[in-house]
Amino acid sequence: MCANFTRILFATDVHGSDPVWKKFIRGADRYKADVLIIGGDITGKNVKNKEELHRFEDKVCTTGTYIYVGSASEMAELAVDKSRDLRRFFKTQCS
Repeated sequence: MCANFTRILFATDVHGSDPVWKKFIRGADRYKADVLIIGGDITGKNVKNKEELHRFEDKVCTTGTYIYVGSASEMAELAVDKSRDLRRFFKTQCS
């Protein structure tokens, strides 16, 4: 005879990380969990001022990543229009 049980997936210390949160949610199917529990520390810890943001941008640029800030609609247009995306890239890097 098979015993009844409840499978629980428990996580903590997500700290506002979207990838970690999504992995936790996907884990419900992967591990066939009946219940999901977040134990705490789910929000991010950092609030940055403009000076800290500029230091962060400088650090990110050393990793081969390029920063461009645009509206959601502009970013959607750039994703579809690759020639415009490429022009934006060169304009950003050459200015």
